[in-house]
Amino acid sequence: MEVILTGARPTGQLHIGNFLGAINPIIQLSQRYSDVRLFTATLHSFTDQNPRTTIEFVSGLVKDYIAAGVDPRKVIIFDQMSIAREIALATLYLSKLVTVNKLTKIPTLKDKLKSDAEAGSANGLLLYYPLMMGADILLQKTTLVPVGIDQRSHIEFSRDLVARFNSEYGTDGVFVMPESLIQSELNIMALNGEGKMSKTKPARAIFLGDDDATIAKKVQGAKTGLAGEITEAFKSLYHIGQLLANDAQKVELEKLYIKHSQGQAAMGDFKMILIEILTNFISTFRHKRKSISDYEVEQILKEGAEKARFSANQTLSAMEVAMTGMSFSNHLLSPL
Repeated sequence: MEVILTGARPTGQLHIGNFLGAINPIIQLSQRYSDVRLFTATLHSFTDQNPRTTIEFVSGLVKDYIAAGVDPRKVIIFDQMSIAREIALATLYLSKLVTVNKLTKIPTLKDKLKSDAEAGSANGLLLYYPLMMGADILLQKTTLVPVGIDQRSHIEFSRDLVARFNSEYGTDGVFVMPESLIQSELNIMALNGEGKMSKTKPARAIFLGDDDATIAKKVQGAKTGLAGEITEAFKSLYHIGQLLANDAQKVELEKLYIKHSQGQAAMGDFKMILIEILTNFISTFRHKRKSISDYEVEQILKEGAEKARFSANQTLSAMEVAMTGMSFSNHLLSPL
């Protein structure tokens, strides 16, 4: 049976690009596979965020996912912190298999460093980030990891860890070899047409918590293009509309797209219908989110943690037996 694993960092309010690029694919995967696991990547956020603030975002992120359509009856949702001990030990064990030189050359590290920073300036946790990602994947016996084409190196690194572990300890039964599940890339651009929509630039993004007036103001001010120009900014807005619209709105959007492409004045009507689509979607989201209690989130995370911990402990114990002939980690939980 396939096990799908993906995660999201709890770093604040989600925007429409996060929904279309990350949440919606999870919903679609849960309709195709029976074991989809979604974790709040709290430990990942510690690499560059304040841990106290990060932890405070966890419950809100779970509410966002459920309000956006993730069904906790179909998706196992858990907080990475609930299996922090298992991840820490697995990361420690796996670290023996890779050199520091290798870690400093992994694309993940370069992506997270500031443009003018050297790998040697990274904090230790950031350097170990690929190993922690490997631990996440391998502990859950993951078979498929949803990634974009430019993220395949993450999975290749995890696959290399499996091969090295098997070679080092003469086994091939501890881990499941993960595969990349390539997801189509969505280029949801910032409203000014410069780069991707980002949480760090709120004026250029449409957030799932924005009220109707804010949404209208942002869309009206969004960059598009002159009549007849099919710019990347315009295509991004059109794509947002098509993915969120009902059937009638999709037909209307397509008509306006053709009209605009032929050099006719259509942008005013296009933005008005896009505002309608976004306000309908986000108002429904806001209403549902308000109905989700902290207790409900607590129970969902508790149930998810039990399932995630079971898989993690099985794998961790098998790692230790392969390495030493004994399982140590379970003894750490035994009462004195």
